[in-house]
Amino acid sequence: MSDKKSGLGEKIEDRFADIGGFTWDQAEAWAGFCNSVGMDPLPFLRVILDKLCTVKVVSSQRDFESDRCSSPELRVMFKGGRTKFRLAEPSEKSGMFSFISFGI
Repeated sequence: MSDKKSGLGEKIEDRFADIGGFTWDQAEAWAGFCNSVGMDPLPFLRVILDKLCTVKVVSSQRDFESDRCSSPELRVMFKGGRTKFRLAEPSEKSGMFSFISFGI
């Protein structure tokens, strides 16, 4: 997980730890494995993170930056052999949107 932690990022990491002792990196690896063997990890992620944020699949880095959110989102990108999670939260200060990237 990145040095820049948000309160929501910590809550998500705590939820991963509570359900199975997963770290953020392990949850990314698990989602990538599921995707690579043809099993969709999104229903599981949506149930696990139900009251914390929405879960959305994006296809490129551009989607991370250009897509705005009105509520917190965990964005998942499956790209080749790598899976990335990215947390997008609406910024309270400037009306802009902050993007916090965790993972590789």
